[in-house]
Amino acid sequence: MNLFARTALSGTAFALVAGAAAQSSDKGSYYDELIRSMGIEQKIGAKADLNARFTDQDGKSVQIGDLLKGRPVLIVPGYYTGPTTCPMLTDNLLKVLARSTKQGTLVLGNDLDIVMLGLNPKEGPKEASARKSALVDVVLEDAKEQVRRNPMNLVTGSASGDASRNKLTEDIRTHWTVLTGSLDEIKAFSDSIGFRYRYDAEKGSVDYPTGSVLLTPKGVISAYSIANDMPTRILEGNVATAKQEKLSEKVDQIQMFGCLSYDPQRSPYRGIVENAIRVTGTLTVLILGFSIFAMSRKPKGPSNDSGGTPKA
Repeated sequence: MNLFARTALSGTAFALVAGAAAQSSDKGSYYDELIRSMGIEQKIGAKADLNARFTDQDGKSVQIGDLLKGRPVLIVPGYYTGPTTCPMLTDNLLKVLARSTKQGTLVLGNDLDIVMLGLNPKEGPKEASARKSALVDVVLEDAKEQVRRNPMNLVTGSASGDASRNKLTEDIRTHWTVLTGSLDEIKAFSDSIGFRYRYDAEKGSVDYPTGSVLLTPKGVISAYSIANDMPTRILEGNVATAKQEKLSEKVDQIQMFGCLSYDPQRSPYRGIVENAIRVTGTLTVLILGFSIFAMSRKPKGPSNDSGGTPKA
C-alpha cells in the first residue's frame, strides 16, 4: 500500500478511536451501566451453595452437592442460545482437554468434572441437551479440521489420536453436566461463587463476564479463571491444587472479557459504526482510483522488442 493510502487509513482509524473514546466517556450510557453490573468477586476459600438445585440436560433434578464425586469441579457459567452465546471459553477448554486427554495429564472423570451453569431462566433441558451435543460436535469437527490441514495424519499413526478423541467425547457425555434453573436458583448460586451478571427478561438475553470457578472435591472455591481462554499449564496446576483441598492465588483482573448483547438503538457507538462504514467505503474508492491513475502515469521503460541492447 502506498504512503497516501496508509496516511488516509491511519487518519480514519485515529478519528474513529478518538470518537469512540469521546462517546464512551458518558458514564450514564446504557453500556457503561451494563458493564458495571457485571463482574467476578473472587471468593477464594468460601464454600459454594451445595444445596442449590437445578435441572440437568436429561431433565433430572440435581443439587450441586450431588455433582461432587471426589474430584474438583469446574463451574462454567454461560448462556446456551441467543445473541450473547460465547463459545470461545468452552471451545478453548475443549482444545485443552483434547491435548491433555491424549497426554494423560488431565482427564475428565479422573481429574475433574465440568458443570455448565445456564444463566437464562427461559432455557431448559432441551437447550441444555442441544448445547451438550454441540460440545461433542466441536471435538469431532476439530478432528476433521486437523485432517484437512495435514492429510498425512490418516497415514502416520492417527490411531492414538482417534482413541483419545473417542475417550474425550465419551467423557463429555458422562462427566460434563449442563444445568438450567429458575431465576432465583441461578441468582443465589451465582452470588455464592461471586459471579455477577445481568439478565434482561424483556429481551430474554444475558450479559455476563467470561470466566470459570474451580471447586475442591468438598465444594470450596479454590481458583478462578477470568478470561476467554484457559492455558493448559494453569488449569492443570489449579486442578492439582484443588485435589488436595488447597487454594490457588487470586488472579489479576487487569482486564475482563464479557459476552454482551448488542442493541444498536442504545449503543453509544452506533453513529461511529455507521459513519465508519460510509467513510471506509468512500476511501476505498478514492484510494483505488488514485492507484490506477498513478500506475497509468508511470513512464514505461525502454523497449527491447528488437532483441538488441537498449541504448544508454
